[in-house]
Amino acid sequence: MSAQIDAPKYTYLKRGVYYFVRRIPNDLQTFYRTDRVILSLRTKSLHRASRASERLSSRLDDYWLDLRLKQTDVPGSHLLRDHSSQTSKTTVTLGSTLSHACDVYKHIKGKGRGKLFFTHTDRAIGYAIQCLANKDLNEYTTIDAGEFRDWLFERGLKRSSVSRNLTIIKAVVNLCIQEEGLGMNNPFAKVYIPSDESHTKRHSLTVEQIKLLQQRCRQQDDSLRWLAALISDTGMRLAEAVGLSKDDLKLTDEVPHVVIRKHPWRPLKTSGSERSSR
Repeated sequence: MSAQIDAPKYTYLKRGVYYFVRRIPNDLQTFYRTDRVILSLRTKSLHRASRASERLSSRLDDYWLDLRLKQTDVPGSHLLRDHSSQTSKTTVTLGSTLSHACDVYKHIKGKGRGKLFFTHTDRAIGYAIQCLANKDLNEYTTIDAGEFRDWLFERGLKRSSVSRNLTIIKAVVNLCIQEEGLGMNNPFAKVYIPSDESHTKRHSLTVEQIKLLQQRCRQQDDSLRWLAALISDTGMRLAEAVGLSKDDLKLTDEVPHVVIRKHPWRPLKTSGSERSSR
């Protein structure tokens, strides 16, 4: 008969992985959608699970104490001139709100990035806050993530745009969880996005079509046709071709090629985009 492994306090084992579980006190259950807090500790180590459980439990105790204090009238509040305004209830958060996570993401990931990075990030987070409100990250659920997906589709966004916005939000929340040790799952991590039945798949040009395009480019010899011919020969992105400098064209080398590199007037899409095209 195998020996039973003792789990640390407030934890249990599921398929070898430790989970944290705390029952929500009766007087605080109005703040929650469920009667228990359950989080995967993402470890099979008894020692790590014990440490993580202690930290999470302590943090919850502090948070629940804060909630209880916020529900209690301030001592001596009956002596204040405006009793009604001084005893109003306020919403309590742990500080890691979605807007805070956005600031953390832009501060860490935004170094050296172009304007579009910040525009796309702010837009995606703005959409989420507009739909779901600016809550503490641990208050969002997978149900919220699904509602946000549906909200984006209802606004008329295409599948690719919905996917891009969710990808940004997932990255923002992931980084904040990692940087601030929140010990929670990302509710935006695995949102199902249905396929777009109306989407028409684009097909690559055939060799014959490319040859015809290049022939037409020679017939009408201007800058736009040079650009089209360059892209058809090298397969580089449009922005990469437009952002080239004269020194990037190595036409007199033994093997003529184009050097694709970062310039002050045009960054590359990724660090791996730096290359030579022949």
